[in-house]
Amino acid sequence: MIQNKARKVKRLFNWPCLSRYCNVPGVNLPTTRHITSIVKDPALSRGLAFALRAYGYDVASFRSWKHAGESVGGAICVILDGSLPECEREACLATLPVKTPVLFLAEDETFSNERPSIQILHKPLTGTDIVSALMRLGKNP
Repeated sequence: MIQNKARKVKRLFNWPCLSRYCNVPGVNLPTTRHITSIVKDPALSRGLAFALRAYGYDVASFRSWKHAGESVGGAICVILDGSLPECEREACLATLPVKTPVLFLAEDETFSNERPSIQILHKPLTGTDIVSALMRLGKNP
């Protein structure tokens, strides 16, 4: 039963007729919903991926910035873990375009927010926290 509903939803988003609305002025349909997650903890990474996939996002999870590489280029958002070494966090932020939204998952530390597109979330968090932060980032480009 659930699989049939999932197939129907999948067919809905694969309709070719929806593509004609992508270039209409005033209609902003994202062409990609790819998010790159760079999180050191595998359990947190799986939880984030599960929650975001439930909302229709495509998630690529990595444990370090070095492994993420080119996956970050096409992402609409990057989720960056605060438990990563500071040199990795700085390297990630230095190579990302300024307009790319970043969700920073902080534990207890403070983080200097020099970029306008950074949203700081404090752990522990839920799936709805992540999705609502993505919505806020989408409304404030």
